Amino acid sequence: MARALIHIRTGTLEDRPRIRELHVASIRELCSKSYSASQIETWAGFLTPDRYTAVITDGQRRFVVAEIGNRVAGFGQFHPAAAEVEAIYVDPEHAGRGIGNALMGHIEGLARAESLPALRLTATLNAVPFYEHHGFRVTGRGELEHPSGAVLDCVFMTKTL
Repeated sequence: MARALIHIRTGTLEDRPRIRELHVASIRELCSKSYSASQIETWAGFLTPDRYTAVITDGQRRFVVAEIGNRVAGFGQFHPAAAEVEAIYVDPEHAGRGIGNALMGHIEGLARAESLPALRLTATLNAVPFYEHHGFRVTGRGELEHPSGAVLDCVFMTKTL
């Protein structure tokens, strides 16, 4: 079966309902082996379409979406000034089809265009193998208090570009 063409573009305010839908699905399905049901529901239940407004309209961040056939199937969030990959999420319906790889490749391209020497990120436990595959190395472990109030074990990672 041929892979569908993945198109990466800047996210828009009109994308917010779909972004929320795939973000919640990704948390509930892909993160459920690493976090408790209570953590998942607190985290996912916090999300509304309006939660994405600030990052989409923030001129300091890059918010991109991956589309397959004009349907948003993933998103990525990058903060160049902090040299930080803030998020990459893929709709579980499309997991394993190269969407996360395309988003990471795009974000790394943005980082190189900014002449950044390295990138950092805070990974959820389930995402560590994905980031390791892309050359990130573990620099520490800790907890992250999500704005929802959920406290999540996480892994700090960096990559030299």
